[in-house]
Amino acid sequence: MDVNVPSMIPTGTLPEPAMPTTTSSGGTTRRKSLFEIERDLFAVMTAFEDTLAGAETEEDRFEISEGMKDLIGEVVAAEQESIDSFGRSVKHIKAEIDFLKAEEKQVAARRRAIENRLERLRESIKDALVLHGKQKVKGHVHTIYTTVRTNLELTKPASELPEEYREQVVTFEPRKDEIKAALAEGVVIDGAVMKEKTSVTIR
Repeated sequence: MDVNVPSMIPTGTLPEPAMPTTTSSGGTTRRKSLFEIERDLFAVMTAFEDTLAGAETEEDRFEISEGMKDLIGEVVAAEQESIDSFGRSVKHIKAEIDFLKAEEKQVAARRRAIENRLERLRESIKDALVLHGKQKVKGHVHTIYTTVRTNLELTKPASELPEEYREQVVTFEPRKDEIKAALAEGVVIDGAVMKEKTSVTIR
């Protein structure tokens, strides 16, 4: 008995799984989202099971199964292509982040070098003014002058200062390992709970 697989599937049950792209009402083509592909795969599998359940003979079931393999394969291929696309995008973004981090380090190093050069220049100018006993020197555009400020300098650690001139700061840190162990044993701790967190890993 010849079995026409598509004709045995209820009308409107199957999506169009063969293409990993879809066309919008405006005529533009875009790649199907992973959600859309997963929906297509679910629809294909559901239609396959319904159609297979309606087969009357073993021969019918065999021909339906063979006919559905390519259709399911196309959906799976589209899903794999979409996942690979996501993977390539993630790798590209991570590479860009690593590049920018390296650039940030180089820019920060250059900034520190320039700041140090500026500080050395200020010190040289200050030393020259002090050496010649001058507090102010005027140019055609700029004026350079020295100012004297009084700054507090501690010669001992704060813990060794007189008690009336120091304060003690107390900080609290959670003992996370002990808290996790206690929660795992069923202990109720006010202010601490275990929550599941789902993350995505792309290899």
